[in-house]
Amino acid sequence: MAKQKPDWHNYVTPEQKAIEELWERNAGEATKLNKSIWRTVWDQGAAETYIKSQKSAANMIKQPYTVNPKQVMDYYNKHGLELVKTLTETDKNTFKKALGAYFDADYKSFHSAFGGMTDDYKFKRIWDTERHNALTHGYDDFVGSQIKKNKSLRIIKTWHHSGNKNPRPHHIAMHGISVMYDEDFPNGENLPEGVNCGCWVEYRELASGETDPNLESASTDYDYEAGFLDRINNANNVDNLQRAWTAKHPDIILDYENVDLEVGKKLAVEIDRVYKDLPKIGVKPDRRLIISSLPSTDKEFAYWTGSKPYMVTYPEHIVLNRGFFETKSIPNLLTTLRRDENTGFHPFGSSKPEFLISHELGHRIWYNIDNIRKSEIVNIIDKVSKSVELEDWGEYAKVGGTSEAFAEIFASIYHQNAQDQPSFVKDIALILFRGR
Repeated sequence: MAKQKPDWHNYVTPEQKAIEELWERNAGEATKLNKSIWRTVWDQGAAETYIKSQKSAANMIKQPYTVNPKQVMDYYNKHGLELVKTLTETDKNTFKKALGAYFDADYKSFHSAFGGMTDDYKFKRIWDTERHNALTHGYDDFVGSQIKKNKSLRIIKTWHHSGNKNPRPHHIAMHGISVMYDEDFPNGENLPEGVNCGCWVEYRELASGETDPNLESASTDYDYEAGFLDRINNANNVDNLQRAWTAKHPDIILDYENVDLEVGKKLAVEIDRVYKDLPKIGVKPDRRLIISSLPSTDKEFAYWTGSKPYMVTYPEHIVLNRGFFETKSIPNLLTTLRRDENTGFHPFGSSKPEFLISHELGHRIWYNIDNIRKSEIVNIIDKVSKSVELEDWGEYAKVGGTSEAFAEIFASIYHQNAQDQPSFVKDIALILFRGR
């Protein structure tokens, strides 16, 4: 197969030009099959993600950004692609024939090169995971290079869990935990990584004399949180789940009658995750909150017309519709959620039950945040409502009014990767977590 350098689509920025030049000097290495697969992923998304994440990191720690071509190419050369070792020879040969084709820089075009492959999920996994790795290391490599230049910089890093489907418990437990840049998190990991991982790390410079409140209690919090999560995940029936929950949250009653056990666990972990952030948001937790379930024919749902809601929020009460949440109904629930996400009725990241409970908790936060921040958020929502931006992001956010728009945005803060969030979601997140 003839060697072919990537088509950089007439990019003209200095960093892109530098990568193109460095590519020429490393073309020989890319002739190996595994490197060719990695090359395609790199050229069609990972390189751009790595560079953009470095720029974002510069903004986070308020340092000037200048492209470092050697650092970019070191990541390309040293990182490799462990996932391709799982490909079959048939997969590799099909991939090899596809190399050299012109691809646009998006997953759809990348995927189209593999029409003859039987394991579609495998290649999406490679694409998503490598983009995430490039994001994570782009952040971290830039921050590390700045500390090397200026040893007086004191940088902390804070772990944010993405809310991905089938989460790793030791990643969930890290949500909101901060450590110094050169330290590992209490779970033993320096950065969030792994197949299908969507967690990300936020970096911030500590001012002179400043200490971050999370730093002093990270290890203790993790030991406690890990035990709590273990008890939740190991519960073999609803009664045990409710007992494990009450030991930590005596003011929140999980009345999970006829609720699927596994979904009930995910909802419990999600509630805990949001409640852990309430002090950062500046909202006091409910003195009493009951999460219960009722049949879809119950009077609680009677005022709704057309499709029955998944959940409804009342004072001191969130009601789950058993028509969706009992075990026999879970396949229908997941199908409906995927449909609503795919049609754009709800935003990307909403196709899981955890999004629903975050949405309802978002309503409770909306009722309780101070008027100054509420006014700022209303202005943002009003602005995007007047254009197609909000409706394109999620139709329900547009038609449901300000409170529903906020609830959708609040849930998306937890369930959309940072790189997928539109600017108005990020702006509202900054207002909510101001001064954390």
